Amino acid sequence: NLSLKRSLGSQAIADEKLILGSGHYATFDYLKNTRPDDPVILLENRCHISRHLEENGDLEGAYLALKENIDSAMSLGNKGLLKNAYQDLLHFCYNNTDEYAEEGIEAIESLLPLSSGEDEIDYLRCDRADLLAKMNKIDEAEKEFGAIFKEMPEWYFARYRYALYLEDTGKKNDAIDVLNQLISIKNKLDKDTYNAVVEVLERMQES
Repeated sequence: NLSLKRSLGSQAIADEKLILGSGHYATFDYLKNTRPDDPVILLENRCHISRHLEENGDLEGAYLALKENIDSAMSLGNKGLLKNAYQDLLHFCYNNTDEYAEEGIEAIESLLPLSSGEDEIDYLRCDRADLLAKMNKIDEAEKEFGAIFKEMPEWYFARYRYALYLEDTGKKNDAIDVLNQLISIKNKLDKDTYNAVVEVLERMQES
């Protein structure tokens, strides 16, 4: 444990508890002050171990650590912890789509019932479309985006995500067209979406 501890960087031993990091499931103050057998410590530590393994090329070990967190959160019956565990897994899968796109889609299917906000659900649906494309299921990805556009015609961030998807699938000119269409209705875009559109359009036109 100590060799692992030395290699991780941002951690501490507090009251004889090994704390490898914080922020995914609890604050450092919470972890420092909670009882040593609090399962949240294990959830947090596994998450940081997973990240360490991923950074060092052990994708299978990283994936299994995050899956173990899901099993633990499920056994605790805590919806908030379970949602965090699935989000961590999705983030990992999204960063390693060549190997884990299908597992990412499975994580999204588990996250959707745990998600309540409309934006949150639609972000997940955009993620699902991207992962379908990574699996060469282009028709299904297009249907997913089409359904989002139909159901949420004024959620223009989805059009921005669609432009990124088009670029990723080798349709850069189509992506630029979508971004230019968004620029033409900039008064309808929120500030963050507009700024993202401008930044990506400039990058695409320069490359």
